[in-house]
Amino acid sequence: MAGTEFGHAIGLPHALSGLPLSPLVGGYGELLAAQQTIGLRHLGELLVPPGGRLRVLDGIFAVTGPGRRRHVGAGVLRSLRRDRPEPGAARLLERLAAIQEADPAALRRILLYQLTHLLQDHPEGRLPATAAGFGVDPAEAAALVHAAALRARLDDGQRAAAETLLDDVLAHRIRSAARRAALLPPAGEDRPLAALLAGLATRVTAADTELAVARRAEEQEDPERACVHYEEAAALAGDCPRAVRGLVRTYRPDPGDPGPPVSALVPGGVELRWPVGDFGDTRWRVVRLTRGEPADAPLAEVSGQPAGGVLVDRGAGIGEEIRHVALPLRADGTVDGPPLIAAPLSVAPAVTEAAAVDGNGWIEASWTAPSEASHCEVTLTGSQGPAPVPPAVRAGLRETLRAEGLAPGRYELVVRARYAPTGRADRGALSAAVTVPVTVHAWPEPVLTLTALAREAGGVEFRRTGGDGAEVRLVEWPGAAPPSGPN
Repeated sequence: MAGTEFGHAIGLPHALSGLPLSPLVGGYGELLAAQQTIGLRHLGELLVPPGGRLRVLDGIFAVTGPGRRRHVGAGVLRSLRRDRPEPGAARLLERLAAIQEADPAALRRILLYQLTHLLQDHPEGRLPATAAGFGVDPAEAAALVHAAALRARLDDGQRAAAETLLDDVLAHRIRSAARRAALLPPAGEDRPLAALLAGLATRVTAADTELAVARRAEEQEDPERACVHYEEAAALAGDCPRAVRGLVRTYRPDPGDPGPPVSALVPGGVELRWPVGDFGDTRWRVVRLTRGEPADAPLAEVSGQPAGGVLVDRGAGIGEEIRHVALPLRADGTVDGPPLIAAPLSVAPAVTEAAAVDGNGWIEASWTAPSEASHCEVTLTGSQGPAPVPPAVRAGLRETLRAEGLAPGRYELVVRARYAPTGRADRGALSAAVTVPVTVHAWPEPVLTLTALAREAGGVEFRRTGGDGAEVRLVEWPGAAPPSGPN
């Protein structure tokens, strides 16, 4: 029978009864990237010498000649480092040795997963010669291609889900793991995957039950009880959006609890600064909530851990109103205790280089607008209230306006940048105000006329009209006299 040919009846510990649908190893993406960097089609090529063959159906063996085969365990993997001194290969072998020590069935599972996709992707993948071309021992090639033909084919989305599923489970991102699991075909004879999916479904159900109890408590206007159950839901599913948003609605810190983190715009992102307190070596899951997103939208997780009580979120969208929630984690990655919740913040950089000058009844102002802003909104207020402001003229990012007909006095020019995020029907976020104080000084009346009369007693008498309220000076004009009239 095909199944017996594959090896499921051998009776080995963890023996597979069918080819795996998922590698079920944490960090598979990094493993695959390291493999591809050194040009390997599959990891088995790292385990056999040139000209050797690979056996995988009843364990991992390197076949080097008739009757000569070597079982590849953690010790052998480390010894192979001497034959592959290049740093990339050595690091990869060390990683494979650690995987083999943690689970003796894991590496074989990875190899079978990779070989299956190579065969399924190959136009002649049903031929034993094709498997042999990938380095598989001819004695196993027929059974392997037969099993690969029977295993469900995964499209690109399913492969991505299969290869990251365990990462989500290990990090307690249960909602994300459930979305990935929903993309996969039935586990069938892949018993480890079936067991993982069953446990995942149980945890999802438990989280849903906690959410239902929390919502009922909210409806009964019992936020304290609701908060307890939202926290339980978050402990079961650390990436549950409804649990986290429920905590934001219902959590009320005790007087002795640490204050909230403080968020602020910094170049290139949003800085989140932890309150002063003894958090020990607490790890955090920090998520970003965005105003207007659906209640069940997947949580945006901020990468990294705070250093010196500071974490910078470089993924916040310009023009969005956001708030951050920091969830403390236990050593196993589950949520442990109440969150720290920052105040809402508009990701709306303000204008820069704002300045204003005055003249005879006018103010001229200019500023530099952020490149992402849709436009800037300007107000001008004096002692008598708001003054009319004409539209600004833009040249590149520099904007200028000139307001005229202003009475003397002190004014405040206020400029805010307006942002219109893609897909939003509202007016978007408004930046913090940049205020420029400016004084319109009182200008004297001009001198309208100036006459000169010779006096009989000698000298010249000058008379003027206009210039009221001004200091008027007579100067000796060099050269020819200027034409009459205003100058």
